[in-house]
Amino acid sequence: MATQEGSGDRLNSLLAFVSDVLASYSKLDMSRRQYVLLIFLPTFSVFLLSIAAAIVLQIPTTAKIPIPLLGLLVWVSGLLYPKLYVTQKRTEIEDKFHLGMTHLTILSTTNIDRVEVFRRLAAEEEYGALADELGQVVGLVDTWNQSIDDACRRRAKEVPSEVMSDLYERLAFTLEAGEELKEFMLDEQDFIIENYQTIYEGQLANLEVMEDLYISMILSMTFGLVFAIVLPILTGVNPTVTVSAVIGLFFLVQVAFFFVIRNIAPYDPVWY
Repeated sequence: MATQEGSGDRLNSLLAFVSDVLASYSKLDMSRRQYVLLIFLPTFSVFLLSIAAAIVLQIPTTAKIPIPLLGLLVWVSGLLYPKLYVTQKRTEIEDKFHLGMTHLTILSTTNIDRVEVFRRLAAEEEYGALADELGQVVGLVDTWNQSIDDACRRRAKEVPSEVMSDLYERLAFTLEAGEELKEFMLDEQDFIIENYQTIYEGQLANLEVMEDLYISMILSMTFGLVFAIVLPILTGVNPTVTVSAVIGLFFLVQVAFFFVIRNIAPYDPVWY
């Protein structure tokens, strides 16, 4: 019974992940044709070339196996690129969220139009993806003549960050009810601070998990290197090939961990 429940949970998690990946394709800042030409086809070509190289090269089978696996990794990275892109964009928004919303609160206390508040914040390049997102709201108001609450409600369905989506929903409801932007943002300050603390502590916890995983991977690579040295003695295979394969795999693991840790680590710049 427990095994069936565990299998069901894993299947649900897999289906949810696939659904997220498919949904991320519609959130790319490029057309699907550009994605196919610039990312999918090049990565798929690398995969096919790796298979051809493994067939053509006259090397032992143990040394051939990593070649198509490397090509497969490149192709899978291309398939998951939209998901990685959306995740990175969400991280950038949430990293600057507390700063941007504090700035928005300060601007809301001045005697300027609320659309101008969004416009000024969208012009701040240091907020990166958050400024771009607020610029989307300004664009809907200026280009499509939507009200600020309708623009926020529409962006709440498209923004990749749940935190930003929730803020848009509450802001749209509040403005539609006739409350001032200043009053809403002042009331939101406690929530913004608590949310930032929760996200920051969660990222630190994820970083600790990655630390343990990194140590385990380093130990595995060490055993792999020992195996690569001993295997030629037992089979007569050229040791240069096996050792080079393990070193290449070790390099790829280091690069992968660098990018993963870079995305997981909390945004904490030095301000002095």
